Amino acid sequence: YSGFSMDLCAGDWTEGFVARLTSEEGRYFRYAKGLTDRGTIAHECLPQYSFPNLCAISIDGTNNTQLTFLNKDEINSEPVINDRGQIVFRCKNGDGFPQACAINDFNSDIVNLSERFGIELVFDVDMNDHGVIAMSCQLPEGGDDLCVIDLESDSFNVLTDLPDILGTGVSDPSINNNNLIAYRCLESFDSNICVFNVDGTDRDVLTKAGDNDDFFSATINDHNQIAFSCEFESSVRNVCLIDLEKNLSHVTTDASLLETLYNDPHISNAGRISMNCTETTESESFYSVCSVNSDGTDFVNHGADSTGSFVTNDSAITDENVVLYACPSAQDGSADICVMRPNENGSWSESRIVWNWHALDPSINNRGEVAFRCTDLQGNHNICYHNLVTGESQQLTFLDQRGEVGDIASQ
Repeated sequence: YSGFSMDLCAGDWTEGFVARLTSEEGRYFRYAKGLTDRGTIAHECLPQYSFPNLCAISIDGTNNTQLTFLNKDEINSEPVINDRGQIVFRCKNGDGFPQACAINDFNSDIVNLSERFGIELVFDVDMNDHGVIAMSCQLPEGGDDLCVIDLESDSFNVLTDLPDILGTGVSDPSINNNNLIAYRCLESFDSNICVFNVDGTDRDVLTKAGDNDDFFSATINDHNQIAFSCEFESSVRNVCLIDLEKNLSHVTTDASLLETLYNDPHISNAGRISMNCTETTESESFYSVCSVNSDGTDFVNHGADSTGSFVTNDSAITDENVVLYACPSAQDGSADICVMRPNENGSWSESRIVWNWHALDPSINNRGEVAFRCTDLQGNHNICYHNLVTGESQQLTFLDQRGEVGDIASQ
């Protein structure tokens, strides 16, 4: 290892030596995939700020060659849609750095918010029904801060002023229609759940993490209930609930010896929580999406996938407790969006949003409009739309050969 790099090494156990074949500085991660009889090693390589690619190198460290050239700037992901039909999502510029883009309506151009307001990096985004966006972002000079963009007033504000040091920053912001933001606040590696009003007032640290505690992935509803992932002095991960008066409770608990993890909760205004849930037996792990009431009652596992290929992506939930998540297609190994609707008798009905290859990262508003990341057979990652009421589907972004987003109105 050298700095943040991971190098490829080779050894001869009969001679008792190990040689390092690569030595590039920067974020190079290499995983050997095989050695030929001619002494050529195929390996996965991750050049700085790039996407995993395939490389090859000779056993003596010569002829190091990158064979494929996938780029991170070919990905648009993590869309959020509000009740106005506005969509914000993470996009990439020509250098592959994560940025924020927005669509005000389906017939408008895509707006690159990062370029408009001088934001260098965007890590997490959320948006309420007023068109107010909360994000963890980084300016050209500064740390990982909490930023706010108002689409209606076309304004930008930075709520925190954090130093650019390891173990301090902001992540996982969630904003409700009261313009209150819940987020993970990290200071000197202490991870807590904080709240902040978009006008810069009423900041509060709601939790008090111990030395081995970890709190993250906050989500807040319009009743100011905050669900989040919590770990208390153990590797067992559950979902907890807290309010502005700092009343803390466990939504999920796990006392078994086998590991069960509950991740990335989303809470509806009805007080129901969807989440990723992973159950590990002695021989296999099962990845699912579960939902539960905020008081811990009526726990439902919506289906397990032993591969974990798709259901580990984000889930979403409406105020009518309709749960959405990416699920494996039974036909061709691609991913659909599973839509689970609760019935009056306590059962659930399933329907699916099917795309031409992968449908991932769903977000749904209370009008039944779904925004999701759609991937085609060529590996292009775009943002798509589906209306659960009318059945209409539409691709909203179109990546060009540089991986940049095209103009919706011109497509």
